[in-house]
Amino acid sequence: MNNKVKILIIDDDKGICEGLRDHLELEGYLVATAYTSRNGIEHLKGAFFNIVLLDKRLPDSDGIIVLESIKEISPDTEVILLTAYASTDSIIKAMDKDVFSYLSKPFKIPELITTIKKACEKQYMLFENRKLFQQIVEGKKDWENTFDSISELISIYDKDFTLTKCNSAFINKINAKYENVIGKKCNEIFCDRNEPCTTCIFVRCRETLKSEIEEGNFMGGIYTFTCFPRLDEEGEFIGVVHVAIDITEKKQAERRLNAQYLVTKALAESVTMQEASPRILETICMALDWCLGEIWMVDPQGKYLRNSGIWHIPSLKIPEFKSIATQIIFTLQTGLPGLVWGNAKPIWIQDVARYKPFLRMSVAAKEGLHGAFGFPILSDEKVLGVICFFSRKIKEPDKDLLEMISSVGVRIGLFIKYRQVQDLLQEKERQIRLFMLSINDGIWNWDMVADTVERSVGFEMAFGYTPEEIDPGI
Repeated sequence: MNNKVKILIIDDDKGICEGLRDHLELEGYLVATAYTSRNGIEHLKGAFFNIVLLDKRLPDSDGIIVLESIKEISPDTEVILLTAYASTDSIIKAMDKDVFSYLSKPFKIPELITTIKKACEKQYMLFENRKLFQQIVEGKKDWENTFDSISELISIYDKDFTLTKCNSAFINKINAKYENVIGKKCNEIFCDRNEPCTTCIFVRCRETLKSEIEEGNFMGGIYTFTCFPRLDEEGEFIGVVHVAIDITEKKQAERRLNAQYLVTKALAESVTMQEASPRILETICMALDWCLGEIWMVDPQGKYLRNSGIWHIPSLKIPEFKSIATQIIFTLQTGLPGLVWGNAKPIWIQDVARYKPFLRMSVAAKEGLHGAFGFPILSDEKVLGVICFFSRKIKEPDKDLLEMISSVGVRIGLFIKYRQVQDLLQEKERQIRLFMLSINDGIWNWDMVADTVERSVGFEMAFGYTPEEIDPGI
């Protein structure tokens, strides 16, 4: 069986079809193309495609109508709408027809690849959950043992969303006794509220009589929630099966990779460290769930660290902590920045409000700062500075995060070193120009790499050639 993802491109622009096909085949996808809606529908009737890239405007039909036909033929196929004429009304209509996403033309290939991967992840999760659901509803001789051995959190509800059964993994996760949970409403378990939410996944499943899927936070983690409708022999709704899969580690890994990419992007688009600093701090805070970031740079004499940048989320009120940061300096092995500087490696503090070596401990406790970590900015094993992040939560050490953030410190160090070299070269060029302008002797300097010539003010007087008459190729 071929496990490769199959993609169908429906677009009347043959150039776009061929270009996308070449890119996607290089990514390992199996690709077919159609230049009309009719030809595209014929493809779908003949074979299953995981993804359809659908142009909104086709010569023989409107893309929304084609989308509806695709969903009738192959409900599990995910459709990504491609359009150069996006409008709010058309987007809403597409969403109503269960489009996965839409991309505005012209779009970038990496953006398309990312969207396709997300669509595949959703589809894969749906298929896996469907298999799991089928195992449950079909039943086996050892159904109870199988049910309790499943690691995913499974709970079954009646038509009023009252819990009637759940597996051991579910009970263990919510840390409750089985008899105390049975009979509770879904909103009491998942939302800790007495009134049901009219837009929750349970309600949507009852209204559509189709499986519904969403992501959300639960018990300190990130989960994919899927609701499957339970129907009687007459097709009437009698409840739901709810499956929750922990994707916390996967999401954390994605966020770390995204943070690395955004930091690299910020450095590439900045001329100086001062320009890049706020973007780096904001990027890491927002991507990795920290509320405050600080940058401390070693002074030119290498005697102390001084603050060179602060960023925090708008809702954080820390006037005293910020004020101290702009005034204080750290020497080796003093405070969190000094400890990172002295050890030349990342350091994690679960709660700075109770960590005596943290010099701002009392202020942190007063203004609600707790978890923290810091990492060095390194160049050739020399510490150029330290970056620290803080949270309003007490946080357990995260080795994977510290490992990732160490590489970020090296990247920033390379950026600083590169800029220093660039500054030295620019200063050298400036001094050469000043020298050429100040000397009366006939001197010229030919840069064969750049193919440029610089001449002293006495050159024309000495040789009788004007600057315009000099040909570097001679």
